[in-house]
Amino acid sequence: ANINIVTRSPVDADRLRASAETDSAGERKLSLSASMNLGHGANLLISASVFNNLGVPFATGGLAVLPGTASVVPNADGERGYHTFANLIWHNWSFIAYFNSRLKQTPIGVGTSFNGDPAQHAVDGRSFLGAFYKRSAGPGQLLWQIFYDRYRYQDRYDYPDGNAVDTVRDFNFGDWIDSQVAYSLTVPQVGPLTVGVSGSWDLRARQYNLEEGLRQDDTDNPNRDAAFFAQQEWKLSAQWKLDGGVRFDATRWYGNFLSPRLALVWQSSPRTVYKLVYGRPFRNPSAFEQFYNDGGLSYAPAPQLHPESANTFEVSMERQLAHAWTLVANSSYYRINHVIEAVYLADGVQQYRNAGLDRSMGLEFELSGKLWDRLETSASASFGNAAGGQPLLRLANSPAQISKLRLGAPLGGGGMHERLFLSCALQWISARNSWTGDRLGGALLADFTGTLKLHPRFDLEAGVRNAFDRRYEDPIFLSVDRLPGDGRTAFVRLVWRAWE
Repeated sequence: ANINIVTRSPVDADRLRASAETDSAGERKLSLSASMNLGHGANLLISASVFNNLGVPFATGGLAVLPGTASVVPNADGERGYHTFANLIWHNWSFIAYFNSRLKQTPIGVGTSFNGDPAQHAVDGRSFLGAFYKRSAGPGQLLWQIFYDRYRYQDRYDYPDGNAVDTVRDFNFGDWIDSQVAYSLTVPQVGPLTVGVSGSWDLRARQYNLEEGLRQDDTDNPNRDAAFFAQQEWKLSAQWKLDGGVRFDATRWYGNFLSPRLALVWQSSPRTVYKLVYGRPFRNPSAFEQFYNDGGLSYAPAPQLHPESANTFEVSMERQLAHAWTLVANSSYYRINHVIEAVYLADGVQQYRNAGLDRSMGLEFELSGKLWDRLETSASASFGNAAGGQPLLRLANSPAQISKLRLGAPLGGGGMHERLFLSCALQWISARNSWTGDRLGGALLADFTGTLKLHPRFDLEAGVRNAFDRRYEDPIFLSVDRLPGDGRTAFVRLVWRAWE
């Protein structure tokens, strides 16, 4: 999948905005953002947030836990951390910085230990610095970007070992640089053309673990990747358009891969568009999947892994209906080969292998618009069948249906005098399989939210999640195969736009 994230421009953001949030599940969060004009064509946006979740009481009844485990574990599943973001735009340049870190107290320990011990935890952080440069060059436009990425991870788990406890800590350090140069221009009588090159260089891909203080299996296997890509758009007629793209990747550890992509677009009328898309994406094994080894405690060294690859087909339709309503329909078929999975060996140790073969078929509908010119409405339904293995069986945590309905309406005199906005969201998730093959029931979840404008600069938001307190379970792949979902929780958030 391609996910394109477009952050808010500094010139579009509030000059100074602060918010404070809390909820009945123990969450506490503070956020602050500001934008400013620095002069000489420079604009800056900065934001930061800190959060601390104290955790909730966790009932262990019905789960396969170790003898002596409490029936209710206090303060389970807590976490704390921070996020920061900055964006500086100056003439043809754009600079981005992002830093974050999170400490997560896992809901269960290894060996189904629910002792609530905060010493068993995981800490991860992802940070990056990036620069973009964009300018006109000849008949087209040149774009260059470069990023430095940094990833850190460490954890601690206590493994039962007879009457003793074996403390194991994992450490992962990743540092790499990504860069890309692309040039776009319009080819006369053909259409837009984009060509470019990109590269990724691992500076460090180190991972090791400590068992009772002794370092073992210390590996550092940095990867290298270089790629060439091109995309051409052909305007076949007034109604037909063809987009074709290709990318060639060459990597240090996993060889070469060619990824084509085609999209045929038919605009049958000003209000209706049809698309037929084919793609052949891939994913290289991660450093953890290929090189991690904890001495055979839980993972065995993997054989040489190959990239996962897929053939994807999609057909979609988008139609603008009367009164500003929009209908979108999409069908898809994915065939995924060489899926990397953790396979259990005879001695109970896991090993990553290219053992999987997945198939996925889906049909999705979405309808959005306004009822009576005031009630914002969006509804969607997704039907899917995802199966894997030999023979093909429905994948765990893969519901056959997910349906959503969202309604929102302002209350008040209309225009600037509308002080209250109410919304509700309903979501139905059908039954799912657990990783051990058990069938977990579906759930209908309802959320309600209200936003009250206390003052031109103050908003108060409050709401209830899982308002009907539905009981359901989520499949997981840990010492147990399921955990109960969150019950009814309430939250409140105060937003202060100090300077607009």
